[in-house]
Amino acid sequence: MPNTQSKEVNLTKRVQTNKGMRYCPVVLSANGRVKPDLVLVNSQPERHPEGAYYLEWRENGKCESAFPPFYRQRRCHCYCPPSSKGS
Repeated sequence: MPNTQSKEVNLTKRVQTNKGMRYCPVVLSANGRVKPDLVLVNSQPERHPEGAYYLEWRENGKCESAFPPFYRQRRCHCYCPPSSKGS
């Protein structure tokens, strides 16, 4: 049976907006890297130095989990060395 689940994750940042705390998508540069502290709020880039980054993904059509990636890394005591691609 083929695996039909998506292998995609979204990187968001939880920031304070006029409507309260929201998960906002991060802004990427032309080379695909995250622009620090820039998120999209109502489709407009805004600088938010506060907040934490979260990974989220979908399983069976619904968002199952979102968590701070660095917290998860420390909690699991795992280490992923940086990729040598592009450096």
